[in-house]
Amino acid sequence: MARQLSKLESVLALTSSADYQIGTYYSSQFLSYAQALETFHRRTRKGRFEDHDAYKPTLAVLKRAIPENLQGDYRKRIEAGLNHLNEWALLQRLYDLYDLEARNICRLFPDRNRDMRLIRDVRNYLTHFEDRKGRMEKYVQERPFVILTRKLRFFVEICLLRSIGMDDAAKSKLLALVREYHWLATEAHRSA
Repeated sequence: MARQLSKLESVLALTSSADYQIGTYYSSQFLSYAQALETFHRRTRKGRFEDHDAYKPTLAVLKRAIPENLQGDYRKRIEAGLNHLNEWALLQRLYDLYDLEARNICRLFPDRNRDMRLIRDVRNYLTHFEDRKGRMEKYVQERPFVILTRKLRFFVEICLLRSIGMDDAAKSKLLALVREYHWLATEAHRSA
């Protein structure tokens, strides 16, 4: 168990920094929780389309296809991107964690596809501040974003409970005692 917890040290640090820093903006909390989920997945789940060794021949073919006449830095950036093309994106990781924890997560996020895409889209907006449709800037200033951030915190915590060996039934019993979880579940179904 100590080895497992040491693998999750960065997840715990991200979560506790979001929870305990006084005056932290919800956008910072949201980003910390989203990063904690992504890190949790990277440390505990597969998260690749195929093994690194199996990907090497594909990677070699892709690198050879890069035009020779590109500027050096541009070429290096493309190559660096290709190195990670085999890894799942955040949305795939969120789906995987959702499916793993569906019994307790579905109460907070009743529409798996819509809700996981929303988490991805908000994370991308808060990271890159690109909002082509003009919806995210307004969304992150409203009550539903605060609720989403609180639900995301529970998502991380439920995943962490699994990592210490708590099964779904035990997590359900524990969550039955948490008022905020029930309130957020009620809010989730109102907005669905």
